[in-house]
Amino acid sequence: MKKNQKVTTELTQNEKKLLGKCLRMHEWHFEELFTDSCSLISSDVIGWEKEINDVYDDSKEPTRAVTVCVYGLNSVNSLSKKPVIANFFIHYSCRVYQEWHIEKAIKIKELITKEFLIKQQKEKERISRIKRNLMSIKAA
Repeated sequence: MKKNQKVTTELTQNEKKLLGKCLRMHEWHFEELFTDSCSLISSDVIGWEKEINDVYDDSKEPTRAVTVCVYGLNSVNSLSKKPVIANFFIHYSCRVYQEWHIEKAIKIKELITKEFLIKQQKEKERISRIKRNLMSIKAA
């Protein structure tokens, strides 16, 4: 992901519907319920955010990594008795998605990244408008 990557598209209705099908839980709930019975398959940084108090301060760089993690539920094949991944859980912020196929898990991960980039772009535009308004008020 490039630092100044501009995102101009919006999520489609189908993409919004897919992202809406999630379970919401606090971080500690997720850890209690999933970490013992799941294996971490991937953990990717999709962007960086500033701390809450630093949002309007241009001199401060983003310091908090935003990650999307994919976990696989550990299971055992009943015929071969070999360990397998039964299904996938995608964890982002306070949301957890469940998918049965890795391809769909990857699609959810891509949609989360797209959603994050769109929100980040809209926030930059909002802050820019606020600053322009403040500058015009000071100039008047």
